[in-house]
Amino acid sequence: MVASNPSYLRRINRALRAISECNELLVRATEEEILLGEVCQIMVETGGHRFAWVGFLQQDTGETVQPVAHAGSDVGYLDKVRISLNCSEQSGRPMAKAIRTGKFSVIRDVAAGGPFTPWRAEAVKRGYASVIALPLTVEGKTFGGMEIYSAEKDAFDDEEIGLLTDLANNLAFGVISIRTRKERVRAEAENTLLKAAIEQSAEGVVITDPQGRIEYINPAFTRMTGYNREEVIGQTLRLLRSRKHDRKFYAQLWKTILSGEVWRGEIVNRRKDGTLYTEAMTVTPVRDAQGAISHFIAIKEDITSRKQLEEQLWRAQKMEAVGRLAGGVAHDFNNLLTVIRGYADILSNSLPKKDASLRASVDEILKASERAASLTRQLLAFSRQQVLAPKVLDLNHVVGGVEKMLRRLIGEDIELVTTLQPDLGPVRADPGQIEQVLVNLAVNSRDAMPQGGRLSIETRNVDLDGRSPDPEVVVKPGPYVEIRVQDTGCGMDEETQSRIFEPFFTTKEKGKGTGLGLATVYGIVKQSGGYIWVSSEPGHGTTFRIHLPRVNASVVQAEQSELETSVRRGTETILIVEDEDGVRALCREILLAQGYQVLEAGDGEAAFTVLRQHPGTIHLLLTDVVMPRRSGREVAEQLGMLFPDLKVLYMSGYTNDAAVLKGLLDSGVAFLQKPFTRDSLARKVREVLDAPAHRKV
Repeated sequence: MVASNPSYLRRINRALRAISECNELLVRATEEEILLGEVCQIMVETGGHRFAWVGFLQQDTGETVQPVAHAGSDVGYLDKVRISLNCSEQSGRPMAKAIRTGKFSVIRDVAAGGPFTPWRAEAVKRGYASVIALPLTVEGKTFGGMEIYSAEKDAFDDEEIGLLTDLANNLAFGVISIRTRKERVRAEAENTLLKAAIEQSAEGVVITDPQGRIEYINPAFTRMTGYNREEVIGQTLRLLRSRKHDRKFYAQLWKTILSGEVWRGEIVNRRKDGTLYTEAMTVTPVRDAQGAISHFIAIKEDITSRKQLEEQLWRAQKMEAVGRLAGGVAHDFNNLLTVIRGYADILSNSLPKKDASLRASVDEILKASERAASLTRQLLAFSRQQVLAPKVLDLNHVVGGVEKMLRRLIGEDIELVTTLQPDLGPVRADPGQIEQVLVNLAVNSRDAMPQGGRLSIETRNVDLDGRSPDPEVVVKPGPYVEIRVQDTGCGMDEETQSRIFEPFFTTKEKGKGTGLGLATVYGIVKQSGGYIWVSSEPGHGTTFRIHLPRVNASVVQAEQSELETSVRRGTETILIVEDEDGVRALCREILLAQGYQVLEAGDGEAAFTVLRQHPGTIHLLLTDVVMPRRSGREVAEQLGMLFPDLKVLYMSGYTNDAAVLKGLLDSGVAFLQKPFTRDSLARKVREVLDAPAHRKV
């Protein structure tokens, strides 16, 4: 009888068509919001209902239901819907009941009152006569619901309720399926990105099992170590061990990571080709869902170059510090040695010739002071604080001049060969210092060939393009002259090569060398604006290459002057300005003995006090270069305004202000380097006084 009711049949047919359309939609749906909106639309248009909406349960303190889709005639109804499972006033609403119980909830006659009473007036106003709420449940968990309003009473009988329940279940499954597919796509994209990031990472990545067996390496690991996947999968990282770390090191590493902590540190490993490298490594334990350690992941960065640069910087800083110390010590020593040598000279010349014993003692003092002076010169050369007298030189002439001495120095069992380029360009350097460079390198080669061998010295023009064998050194490109000193000696390993220019470093037996020879060479070359490189291998000899900048100037021929056996005496007035009392007193005594009138001052300020008390003229100013309050240059300039014909002789052991001395020497002024002897001071003073008036002195 019910089945023959036309109204009933129409309603059932509408319900079947609506559910069929919804199921078809579920099959092709890819977006959750579109699916829910279209299902609501089908329930209104095809199902013939007045209003349908879907809400999701929010995980907040009130467990509220948030509308996410709707269709039909609501006229602002959802704006006033506030459903909370924890609110007693709303607990009787169909949607709240359906979500709370996980079962459908239906009200067949809204106007009749009942638990729907609080919203009855709003529902009746909108023409809602009956309502059904269906939970959206998957695997026993309800996450939302769908509520359908009809304009007819008793619009939802048992058969339609069954159909709508199936629809709600399918809709819930469809929503979860869309979410699952999206999560899977997102996870796959994330995994693809993660894999690409690891594969393309500049750092090596290694994943091992809890026993340390390798399960994965990335290409950077292969580039770093030389091992490919086939060679290391299933192996342990022991194949990289360099034996530079003891068992305690590795035991501490394993203790850390097995306890679940992250290990960070530096480790020296060995590549497949046997070379060593340093890496910064971080090892992190990976835990499974139960919290147990399932893997270890190691991130490895090759820091070999960085460590080398850090070591080079440290050595450079150490060299600079030693250089400053050496310069300061040498400065004080030069003043002391000036006094020692000067008075020993005076004592030697005043002793009777028949007093051989005392003369021999004084001679020993002079010899010791000369050795000490040589040592201070080497210290100053290393620290690049030596006072140089550069000239435009032909290095072929320098090599030719020192060749005979080198042959005597290296001995008959070593062959000396020189290959000098005929059209060699000129350089600007101190000839005496270049000779010292050649002598020190020859001595170094001689000691490396105790059984004899071959020493070759070659000169040639070269053009440098700015590339440097040492990444720490920036080379200025341009034309240079190269001096190449090569031997067939025992050679050096890399560690020795890295330290050969350090002061006091030597591989010779105790007492056989000071360790200053190559440090002196380094200092002279650098102070001359050049570069020096060394290449060597154990058993294959050593080659030093020195590059000095070529200059566009004419070579200055060496002055040929015959030294007088005795220095002519004088009567001129000389003002000595020197802050070291001992040096000042020595100069006074030497010059007084030569017949000069001598005035003296301890610094620049005192010099003018002395002048105010001296009514006569001053013929020569003998001054230290660097002094407290006023420099020697300032004193000379101010005195020059008072005495236009004043001659000036500067003296110094070194100066921290290298530009001051360079400017003095380049301008052609007279200079006397400490420590000096009695004769060298007397001769230089006479030379300056006798110089033409137009000459800068």
